[in-house]
Amino acid sequence: MKKSKKLAVMLAASLSLFGAFPGTPAFYPPAVAEAEATGPLFMENLGWGLPLRVFQSYSGPEWTTVRRHFPGIMFKGEVGEKWLPIAGALEGYSVDESKVAEEEGLDVIKTIRVRRADSRAVSFVESCAAYGGGMRGRFGVYGRNYDTAMGKELSFDDVFVNREQLANEIAYRLGGLYPGRFPTDKLGSGDYDAFCEKVKRVMAGGEFSWSLDPFGATFYFNPGSLTSDPYDDIYSVTFCFAYTPYHFQTKYRSCPESFCMDVEPRLPTMLCFDESSDKLTEVAVHTKGVVIRRNGEEFIDPGELEGIRPVFVMTRDRRKYLYADCATAAMHPQHELRVYDLNGDKIFRVECDSNFTMLATEPAEEVQRIWHVMTDPDGFTLTRTNTPFLQDYVDCKVGADGAPVVLGHASVRP
Repeated sequence: MKKSKKLAVMLAASLSLFGAFPGTPAFYPPAVAEAEATGPLFMENLGWGLPLRVFQSYSGPEWTTVRRHFPGIMFKGEVGEKWLPIAGALEGYSVDESKVAEEEGLDVIKTIRVRRADSRAVSFVESCAAYGGGMRGRFGVYGRNYDTAMGKELSFDDVFVNREQLANEIAYRLGGLYPGRFPTDKLGSGDYDAFCEKVKRVMAGGEFSWSLDPFGATFYFNPGSLTSDPYDDIYSVTFCFAYTPYHFQTKYRSCPESFCMDVEPRLPTMLCFDESSDKLTEVAVHTKGVVIRRNGEEFIDPGELEGIRPVFVMTRDRRKYLYADCATAAMHPQHELRVYDLNGDKIFRVECDSNFTMLATEPAEEVQRIWHVMTDPDGFTLTRTNTPFLQDYVDCKVGADGAPVVLGHASVRP
């Protein structure tokens, strides 16, 4: 089998979608806790953005081999003195990843999704797929979490209170979120007890990953960690500040008033902020168009599209939208922006100018790609695609109807 086909098989195996994503079990009533845990705490978003640089090189006939495909994550523009620690930490991460890829020559595809970027924490998730002899266990998703003020990479004990208690509740939640895949809590169930011990061993051995989200934390279990099948699904579970503040250290259990959060396509994403919660079970591009599944509802926005970079947006007045950067299916694909309203019972597409993209370089550019990253609904950068200029960057904010409102030409370039 060609390497390209092997890669496709592994990607499909790692990102396969389960059918349903039930809500939070009744076992978890909304918690009554101090104001910092349950209500928004003002935190400054890192609004100038975090451009992702993706370097790629290809070899082999007909582009069958992908080699040394690695990202960098960094600030754009002038970095204020108080942000120097986190800027240095992210630069160090990018340099280290570059060295690993160059020295070891890994055959790997990696993307980064920014989950959080504010004055309290910066968190992002690496999505990795590898094949051949260079896999070395890095297959799945891996969270990286930093304290913004100190630039320190956060450990589990920096953020969470009790590993064993959390492991017990994760085991309970997995049984409800993935029906039929894991033992459920039944009286005298030896299988369930054994599964709880398995989760504890996995977490004690560090065979899991996590991201600090704006409203809580998500735990990821990669293929083979909870089951014996290395090509099994990636399993995830989210704990929210509003429901379970007792799992979090006080410093890291607060929520910004507004934020933007990258969504990993095909992985379930729980969005919970107070006593209610929303479940996005899939945000993907199919041959039939953009597909969004939420709380059992399926919404399809037709179109021949190829790629997607979805971003969940929460404004200060609690409006919710999904920004989706898509590529049209063509020999020379063009990118366009689509916006979806998630506020009511029914999802609908917002009427707006689609001639924008989060991509900061030409779509045809394959050697190096730079992406704008939305971190603040009140200030983010997009590229205008319907102008004769190759790099026409504009500063925007989320408008009253959810569509981007152009504030002017961007003062800082990626």
